[in-house]
Amino acid sequence: MLLAPEKLAYLAGIVDGEGCISISKVHRSKTNSTPYDGIRLSARVNISNKSKLLMEELDSTAGHLANYRPYDFNNPLRKGQAYIWEIGKLQNIVEFLESIYPYLIVKKKHCEVLLQFCKSRIGKNHLSNPDRGYTKDEHVLYLQLCNLNNGGGL
Repeated sequence: MLLAPEKLAYLAGIVDGEGCISISKVHRSKTNSTPYDGIRLSARVNISNKSKLLMEELDSTAGHLANYRPYDFNNPLRKGQAYIWEIGKLQNIVEFLESIYPYLIVKKKHCEVLLQFCKSRIGKNHLSNPDRGYTKDEHVLYLQLCNLNNGGGL
């Protein structure tokens, strides 16, 4: 991502404060629309916030890598409109995280783990495998990131 260092530092600050760097695990069963059984590990970088101005700035700066949309809370105690900016494509996650990595502070280790996971998955045809072809190392990276996101290693 070709941006000025100040913009990259700004994006890193948003990720450190408001972002989520994660791998989610989804259990799937074979259906007509999914030709596999087993699990899916889904890499994500997302930022959610109620400030439309902040989210529009984020989208104008790095929106070519992500999806930006309004987000409705499922919790009736949370009022008002929120927005989510999310990167799910592995190549885009790598491009974004490698660009902001030098400026991250709080989520630097999260970034390292997710980069390692994404780089190990790029180019793999995993839809034909029941377990989607995940290696033991990829499962370990998933668990490491879960631990970091649950307060471990901070």
